[in-house]
Order: sequence, then structure tokens, then C-alpha cells
Amino acid sequence: MTSQEVEERTQEVKDLITPELLQHLVALGE
Repeated sequence: MTSQEVEERTQEVKDLITPELLQHLVALGE
């Protein structure tokens, strides 16, 4: 896997991590 592919995957993951999801994870951690 090239660094270019890794970068694209990382961007896809970042797009999936929405503020709503982060809030949900924080709520679970409390």
C-alpha cells in the first residue's frame, strides 16, 4: 500500500468520524 493510498483511507475515516459520533463515544466513556 502506497502512502497515497494510506492518505486516502485516512481521509475516508476522518469523514466518518462526525461530531455526533465523537459525542456518542464521549457519552459511552462517562
